[in-house]
Amino acid sequence: MSPWELGGAVKKPAAEMCLLVFWHLLLEETTRCVRLAHAGVQVDLGGIGKGYALERAAALLMQAGIEHAFLHGGTSSAFSWGHDENGRAWQVAIAHPLTQEVLATVPLNFRGLSVSVADPTRSTNPTIDPRTGIPVRHTLLAAVLLPSPTDSEAWSTALLVLGEEGLSLFQHYYPDGWALLLTSDGRILTPLPPASLSRRT
Repeated sequence: MSPWELGGAVKKPAAEMCLLVFWHLLLEETTRCVRLAHAGVQVDLGGIGKGYALERAAALLMQAGIEHAFLHGGTSSAFSWGHDENGRAWQVAIAHPLTQEVLATVPLNFRGLSVSVADPTRSTNPTIDPRTGIPVRHTLLAAVLLPSPTDSEAWSTALLVLGEEGLSLFQHYYPDGWALLLTSDGRILTPLPPASLSRRT
């Protein structure tokens, strides 16, 4: 049973909530190890693990001479290079998590796409804002397109948590990157997309 109740108050005890913050991870620079400061602390690599796996797999395939490929880590992460069987750049549609309406279609040539979703209908494993210990409610979806699928994965999770205020931070670090947010009140927010991207109007 999830400690979170949909549409209701937070049910997690205060003692458990304080285990959600990042300073309970102890980083040892000399040994490059991570230790957990307390019993009950858990590390979830879902916010970056699939992107890193795609990046490593792509590197191995390219070293083996593969010229065209589309890799995906389920429905939320993808990376490709070369072209499809019709000689066109690989295309991926980003859909509304509740209505399945297509929000945008993006090409993936040597770029990684990551989509993070805060599904209000799901009571288990919600995305938690580490600043508050409370599940994300203000943003339904965050999508990021960058050359590195690892970076895309990390930033889609970060933008889901930060919401609209995170877009300017993303643009500062990645002026040539692309991101899309779908807010809980139905607004679609994105920096101006490159001409090669198509988006619902």
